[in-house]
Amino acid sequence: MPNPAAIPAGAWLSVAGCFLAPLAVATQVQYLSNPRKKLPTANRMAWMPRGHILVLLPIALWIAPAQVVPVSPTGFLAVLGIAILAATIPQVLFMVGAPRSCADKNALVGSLELVVALLTGAILIGQNLARLEITAMVLIMLALFIKQVDVKTHHKALVYN
Repeated sequence: MPNPAAIPAGAWLSVAGCFLAPLAVATQVQYLSNPRKKLPTANRMAWMPRGHILVLLPIALWIAPAQVVPVSPTGFLAVLGIAILAATIPQVLFMVGAPRSCADKNALVGSLELVVALLTGAILIGQNLARLEITAMVLIMLALFIKQVDVKTHHKALVYN
């Protein structure tokens, strides 16, 4: 992870763009956890790709990649595998489970995504975790612990009053 002081002056627009996806996902998680109208699972499933398109399409147009689709059968199988294992199955599980839980719990569990991604990279890919990554994971875990204690304390206060 680069030091924020080392980011060139012209790259701040790119840095700001990095916040589009988390903002879109957080907004969707909050709404889909407690929708104003009852939404069938298929409709909720269609909601998430719209958010991805809203974020990724402008980025793809801005970057103008030389290659858009894989050129080999192995590449197509890899894309299909990633689409099923890393996107579809977790999304179906989220869409079925989110309405059964509350927005706070969904946000708490969703916050673990960065910790899981960093640990997965360290274990499976052999990436080294630097001081900044470890600090980020510790801060996330502390924030989750503080929020969990706050929720439990608030729940106990409601029960006893």
